[in-house]
Amino acid sequence: MKVEAFLFDFDGTLVDTEEVWCRAIVDFLSSFGISSLIAEIMPNVVGRNWLDIDRRLHELYPVLGESTPEEGAGALRTFYDGYAPGMDSMVIKSSIEFFIKASSIAPCAIVSGSLHSYLEEAADFCGIKEKTALILGAGEYESGKPSPSGYLKAAEI
Repeated sequence: MKVEAFLFDFDGTLVDTEEVWCRAIVDFLSSFGISSLIAEIMPNVVGRNWLDIDRRLHELYPVLGESTPEEGAGALRTFYDGYAPGMDSMVIKSSIEFFIKASSIAPCAIVSGSLHSYLEEAADFCGIKEKTALILGAGEYESGKPSPSGYLKAAEI
């Protein structure tokens, strides 16, 4: 059997950023006068795509007002960058090494619930952008996890 492609998730697979995003969300909410804990935020973040996270935050905290997911991500990014000035400590080096080896065998794709622009930036930082055949981020496929639609779309392409 010949491998035709490798499909990778990003957060929690190639980089470990989910807890950092949760901390950033706690601080973001605090800027609106909302007190929350990482343990309260984590179930709304881990394994979910950004569109679902953004929608859930607006459902739980109407004081956030109206914004697009892209605007919300931009506002949240300021808080995230405070915790992650460099992603070095969050890169899962063994996964990156495997990604690089796998890319010499077959095309490698990243399928994630994060926004496409963030994925490109992070892939570049990890040194795998040039070895990545395809990036699919939030909103570029039908449904987020637990639906397999992102992986199915990547497999079709």
